[in-house]
Amino acid sequence: MDENHEVNQTAALGSHHNTFAGTVNNYGLSVTDVTRMALQMFREYYPQLQKEALDTVQKLVEEHLKLIPAENIIPPKANVVVPVLQNASLTEEPDLLKMYATVLANSMDKFMQSGIHPGFVDVIRQLSSDEAKILKYMNQHPTVPTVTLRATDEKRAGFSVVKNFSNVGELTGCDVPYNTGFYFDNLQRLGLVSNGSNMAALSDESLYEPLENNKYMHDKMTNIRQQQTYNRPLLLAGFFELSDYGKVFCKACMTIQVHIVVTTET
Repeated sequence: MDENHEVNQTAALGSHHNTFAGTVNNYGLSVTDVTRMALQMFREYYPQLQKEALDTVQKLVEEHLKLIPAENIIPPKANVVVPVLQNASLTEEPDLLKMYATVLANSMDKFMQSGIHPGFVDVIRQLSSDEAKILKYMNQHPTVPTVTLRATDEKRAGFSVVKNFSNVGELTGCDVPYNTGFYFDNLQRLGLVSNGSNMAALSDESLYEPLENNKYMHDKMTNIRQQQTYNRPLLLAGFFELSDYGKVFCKACMTIQVHIVVTTET
């Protein structure tokens, strides 16, 4: 049949939804139809998303600046404020918007501006919301224990099943808490953390018990034991820690320095 049918296609962009009506044939939407729908959604909703994101950043910056004495507030440098506003307009993630606002506010503090590297803004752009949560945690707990689970045979030959697992994803409320190995790979790629698994494990062995007893890991080990050849689970202890660069980054992008003015009576 060549008869056309009216099809309603619902597309979502962040928290916004839009319904597109398109006339398509019995064989469904063409690539051109789908592309046009995506571009239409972008044209209609991007300005609204952009405004909401920038409004959020503005409010957060204003709150941060209240903690800084007026005489210490200076104009931000263009190589910080411009990319901050550009990148912030492309995200709806509250954790990332807070980081953009914090680095912008700190760049307006005359005592902090020299420690704000323009590259920090691009690093934020390359973070997921879950990775921002992990960094926030590591800003308070710089060392995070991890375990790597391998499936091995009687000669200990085998392969990794889970790399660099940590319960930090659960502790911080990550959307995908079991992706910690993937998150740490990206954080390490960005130079924010370093992997200590090639060195000695953390001396406090009790730090690894929650990882070994985690249900996710328990299920993986049970599955390994049911295999024919590589049926011996082997756990390798390690850890990640904030790099020196990561510590400076977190100070600039996650911490507002509270200025305390001390006055003396004469």
